Amino acid sequence: MDALPAAFTEEAIALLPLDSVQEALHLGGDFPVFGQIALNRRFTLFIFQENLGTPSFEIGFDNPNDEKEKAVQFNYKKGYGNLVVSLGELETDLHPKVVKTVSEKQHLVRLFILNAEFNSLSTEAIETMSEWNISGFVMHQQMTQAQVAFVKRFQDKNVIRYLYVSNSCFVENCYVILSFLKQSQLKQIQMEAPIWCHKEIVHFWYENARLLQGKNILFSDLIKESTLEWMMQCHEQNIRNVVDSLGLNYDSDSFSVTHPYGHPNGRHKMYLVAEGVGDVYRLVVKFF
Repeated sequence: MDALPAAFTEEAIALLPLDSVQEALHLGGDFPVFGQIALNRRFTLFIFQENLGTPSFEIGFDNPNDEKEKAVQFNYKKGYGNLVVSLGELETDLHPKVVKTVSEKQHLVRLFILNAEFNSLSTEAIETMSEWNISGFVMHQQMTQAQVAFVKRFQDKNVIRYLYVSNSCFVENCYVILSFLKQSQLKQIQMEAPIWCHKEIVHFWYENARLLQGKNILFSDLIKESTLEWMMQCHEQNIRNVVDSLGLNYDSDSFSVTHPYGHPNGRHKMYLVAEGVGDVYRLVVKFF
């Protein structure tokens, strides 16, 4: 263990359940050597299954400057990267190649994201996916009861570290979505959501302030600098309306880093901030 690179200890092992580490070591061999290979891995394997056809497989690289020839010199079975499985809305069953590839790769990735519509998937397909080592979701549509039960299985496992939800998914399933923030490994939810979604967000924070400490909700809409002030005011006013209804305290007309809303327990606060590069911003609700 002393020979294992520190970055691997912090970034890989801490993110993996024990069974994944054991499986990875079994395939990867010597622990220090495996750790070094893991540090050198900078790829994402994308699996697409749509139109009821043969799935396609693509490899993308985290660093666009990486030379593909240099990156592929490593044996993928020994390296860490990301795995993204995308299933189209018309899919009913999982293609055998998808099941086989996931079985081979799922314990060897830092992040396994499932991007699926679920609308037509068979019960058998959903049961198969329930056994996958999923650590992230991209959700597009409102969920059925079966789909809610599916994602709750992963809430119970406390393994989700990435979550992106659409407008319609959040509106119809807000409590299920926000409940992911109570997990210790998930630090941020990224969502498309209407301005009036703050009612659900503030109420959830009001009830779960301690568990949300250190967490964020990032709104995916890109905002130009010219409209940023107006958008901030719209969000602040909607949040203010909810805060007033709950009797929370505030000491300024601005809901910001310097003037956050305080929780009645006197220990926790929340605020709105704009984060961006250049003249493009996104709004973030932060809890602390």
